[in-house]
Amino acid sequence: MWRNFPGKLGEIYYTCFSSKFKDEDDYCENISPVLELILATVEPPDIKLMIEVLGHKDAQILRIIRRPGSLFERNENRVIPFHSTLTEWLASEDRSFRYFMNEKERHERLAEYGLEKYRKVKDREEYETEKDYVVKNLGIHLYEAGMDEELDELLKETVESSEEKVWKTVVFFNVCDHIIERYDFDKEERLKRIIRELKSSTVGKSPANTMKTNELGEKHENRGKSLWCSFVHEKGLAVYENLIDKNPEDENLQRDLAASLNYVGEYTRV
Repeated sequence: MWRNFPGKLGEIYYTCFSSKFKDEDDYCENISPVLELILATVEPPDIKLMIEVLGHKDAQILRIIRRPGSLFERNENRVIPFHSTLTEWLASEDRSFRYFMNEKERHERLAEYGLEKYRKVKDREEYETEKDYVVKNLGIHLYEAGMDEELDELLKETVESSEEKVWKTVVFFNVCDHIIERYDFDKEERLKRIIRELKSSTVGKSPANTMKTNELGEKHENRGKSLWCSFVHEKGLAVYENLIDKNPEDENLQRDLAASLNYVGEYTRV
């Protein structure tokens, strides 16, 4: 990432931060948490989200985001870095030094807050997921924070209960989409492990888990993600074959097995 980064630009950022944030304790205590949240979100955060997660008052947040000056821009109450190189600079300890922001750690605050909130709302029959950033994107921040145990639990729970609580489908698909779009299939193992476990837990039970992950495969068919699609559908086929062995007369399973065979066949031919 940094091989082609302009050296002088990094110097400019460091000089700018040094002039604006002379007190290291003040930076760590007041400025860094706000900037970390801005950099961690997968969409430009609004002021309301920062108030909610950080527990600050409106005026306090506004004062803090004004201090970096033009390095961070406000657009309709949303805050974004003025350029992607600023995010890259802050993520490089070798260049930003005392202003460095660890990528994994900056996701932890959103992941922990999101978990707390999700546990409060997970039993609701209906929930406006699209209007709640931390619930909608909880899985993404768990993944990026390396909180795999919590991510496993979240994805299994969302899939198993999404038939009755459809709003949880958004939580499941958001993290899967994020990973599939950003990570190379051959190098990514964490989501693949979870999908394998989701499929395994379905054997002898309702095929709802497999149907949900097959939807994931369908969703990415036209996005150049054939390896991911093939992987998902092959795992689904194995589950349906196990289920049909236990219930050979079940017409619904026969239909689902035929559809799964068709999916796998398509990718085998590619």
